[in-house]
Amino acid sequence: MPRAFRLVPDNPKEVDRQAEIIRYLIAEPKVKFIIRVNGGGRFIKGAFVWFYKLFVKGYEPQHGKGVSDLIGLLRDGRFFAIEVKRPDSETKQDRAALQAAFLKIVQESGGVSGIAETWRDAKKIITGEQA
Repeated sequence: MPRAFRLVPDNPKEVDRQAEIIRYLIAEPKVKFIIRVNGGGRFIKGAFVWFYKLFVKGYEPQHGKGVSDLIGLLRDGRFFAIEVKRPDSETKQDRAALQAAFLKIVQESGGVSGIAETWRDAKKIITGEQA
């Protein structure tokens, strides 16, 4: 049965862009697995717990920020990282620098990484078509 007609915003939210990219990555034969990374943390039983702590050479250890939105492994053994952005997004300068450093480290280590606004951008990253 066909899906009901639904208007889609011209500029989808980042979470909708991530969902679109995840659907692509699940279907992409080159991808072995994907991890959706949530930054930040939350209060659990009265104590604030960070979701992760990132250590990047040249930067102070960071709680809950810096790792790309989507990370995973390609079937050929390479690591990948995709930072999902909206074209009109305004990322704080310190966070943007750490995200860029993370993407660069992945590339320098033999992986593939980049910033994607759509699943087509993600495909270019995964398949190596990115300029």
